[in-house]
Amino acid sequence: MTGKFLIKSRHGTIYYFRRRVPDAAQHIIGRRVYVQSLETSDRRLAVIRGRALAAQTDSVFQRIAMATKSNDSNGIIFNYEMKLDFNELGLPSSLYVKAEPEEQEAVNSAIRAALSGVR
Repeated sequence: MTGKFLIKSRHGTIYYFRRRVPDAAQHIIGRRVYVQSLETSDRRLAVIRGRALAAQTDSVFQRIAMATKSNDSNGIIFNYEMKLDFNELGLPSSLYVKAEPEEQEAVNSAIRAALSGVR
């Protein structure tokens, strides 16, 4: 599965992890595609790093999807409480969010700001 997330640079020297951002997370992350350099030209190492990023992005996307659900047919309200560890994605920090449902835009802004260093 990781193989479909791997791409080479335009010069064919470095591997990149490339993954489509799910529709539910696009408005929060602010992009349709997540791309990060794996900083290697060795395919075996790229596959290992790609698998790790695939698992981490799965977790981030799942947490965002759960946090952005508002009400379901049973009247359950989901709280905006999550911790996203951006260190695992190569960024310098983590983000802990605890907010009320009406503060959705503030949560989205915090996540976008934390991801602003990702290319």
